[in-house]
Parts: sequence; structure tokens; C-alpha cells
Amino acid sequence: MASFNKFIRPDAPTGGVITDRDLDIVAAILRYRFSPTSQVVRLVGGNEDVTLRRLRRLWEKGLINRWAFPGIRTHSEFHYYLDSREPVDLLIAHDRITEPHPAMLEEIRNNREKDYAAAALRGQH
Repeated sequence: MASFNKFIRPDAPTGGVITDRDLDIVAAILRYRFSPTSQVVRLVGGNEDVTLRRLRRLWEKGLINRWAFPGIRTHSEFHYYLDSREPVDLLIAHDRITEPHPAMLEEIRNNREKDYAAAALRGQH
């Protein structure tokens, strides 16, 4: 069994259904663009440990992305962002938002191009 690496997504993410809490998390990240873990936990509410597990699961599935600045007490907290259209489509399918604003989609495209997570891993923060 391979060990968990918090900076590299597993090849096979854990399964399961998308929950209301997952949708709340994605909506909060979409709304605030770049959200540190502590902010997502406050915005979503509920049990912090459950929210942290859901954040990791959403990241493993590729629905959200994250980076942390290395070297600060091992590393800083994770900052989450969207870099694909898929989570936006999930919010639309579950009636959480209507059609997204073009600027929102442009920002997601820019996030994908800039690839903040890989840049942080390479030390290009």
C-alpha cells in the first residue's frame, strides 16, 4: 500500500458520491477564488474534521486544486482554487448556480494555465 502524499494526487481517487457539503465547499471556493483551509472550514460550517476529509477527497478527484507554501513550519495551510469547469457544472446540475459569468470561466482557465499547485511544488512561489 502506497503512503499518502499530500502534494501529489493519487492515480486512483477514493470513490463515493458528491454530498451537499461537497457542493458547499465548491461554491465557497468559487465565490472566494483562493480560499485557505481555515476560511473554507468557517464558511461551510459543521464538523471541521469532516470538512477536511471532504476537501481532500475533492482534491483527489480533481474537482478542486490546492497549494501550500513549503518551508513554513513544514508547510503553510493549503489554499484551494478551481482550475476546471467540472465543479462549476456540478453546481449548475444541483441548482446551486445558474449559468456562470464569462469572467468566472476566464479565471478558471487562467488558474489552469498558471498551475499554482505545481509552481508551489517546484518552489516557484
